[in-house]
Amino acid sequence: MKNKRFINIFGKAKKFFFIYYFDMVSFQCKNDGNCCKKYWVPLTHLDIFRLHIYGKINDLINYIELHEYNEENSRWKSIIANNTSYYLSLKYDGKCIFLTNDGKCKVHLFKPFACRFYPFEYEVCGNKILIDVNEQAKKECPGLILDNSEIDKEIQEKLKKLARIRLKEIELWNKAISEWNKDKIDLEELIKFLMRKAKEDYQYLLSKKLWVM
Repeated sequence: MKNKRFINIFGKAKKFFFIYYFDMVSFQCKNDGNCCKKYWVPLTHLDIFRLHIYGKINDLINYIELHEYNEENSRWKSIIANNTSYYLSLKYDGKCIFLTNDGKCKVHLFKPFACRFYPFEYEVCGNKILIDVNEQAKKECPGLILDNSEIDKEIQEKLKKLARIRLKEIELWNKAISEWNKDKIDLEELIKFLMRKAKEDYQYLLSKKLWVM
């Protein structure tokens, strides 16, 4: 578990002037489940809430686990216990728990935000959000073709909108985790707490027209 890579959807904050060099690429997902076998998927309480309300999943503890990840991230607050950083993730046993044998996702319509960005990622530069290709995906994703074509503008706009919502959801996650603040982690208790916070934040996002399935 500790050596398994994660899908980088934390986002990157840039504070200085710089020049972007974007890869020119076309993309068509092959739906082969390749990425679902290589990465752990970080979750917010709102990712979990979607699994519950749209997937009718009540026994969430059977699908979620704690993942130790000690690399510093300034945007996404981790759960600290015994001087160790953890994130919530989907259970993984050689593949994502929601990946079927024929390479399909059981929760595709309401899958976690991390999965929705891959093989792309977003960059935050002041008030701008820019979309680029995930570095690791260039080597691994069979749906990516480096062919000197600009990333489809429709894809860019869709992901920019999603990134703005994601940033708000991470902000709400950070507030929830700050309230948790316990030295020991009881996963079942933590999930119950986060579900209560998610119900509140769901109503808030609805009121701001920021909720997506």
